Amino acid sequence: MITVFKASSIIEKEAILNELAQNDIAAFSGERSISRKMANTTVDLAFDGVSVLFDGFAIQVEEKDREAAEKIIKGFLARSEISVVSPAEPGSSRHLRKFYYCAMFSLTIPALFNFYGLYQLYLGLRNGEPIRWPFFMFSLLVMAGSSVLWIFMGWSYLFNQ
Repeated sequence: MITVFKASSIIEKEAILNELAQNDIAAFSGERSISRKMANTTVDLAFDGVSVLFDGFAIQVEEKDREAAEKIIKGFLARSEISVVSPAEPGSSRHLRKFYYCAMFSLTIPALFNFYGLYQLYLGLRNGEPIRWPFFMFSLLVMAGSSVLWIFMGWSYLFNQ
């Protein structure tokens, strides 16, 4: 099995797997979402932001079906108006997109998401990814707020006992 595409959400993954199945190509994608382990229902569609830690959902096919699968996926994405951007291609915002997600989730687990989000911000800026200013400013404010809360909670726990 070889990875031909990494879907950014559960919905995109399922749509591409369905498209490949309709074209008689056997494809596989493992369960990589934390939310799938919490509940085995469709409720988890709201939680696909956790895939930010896993670098998306890999879709794999047999080596012999690779070219046909890539052609079908590109055609499907073109029809559904989802852009195909390589991570190395200029204009890709893969790392900054993860930074935006991490900022939202930093309110839940600041220690993890703040550090991972700042690392993704560093990678995105280093690669010259385009900045979406409203998202960027909102993300910085949320991360700063969660960092301050995290510091105050830690300070009060350590020194006020």
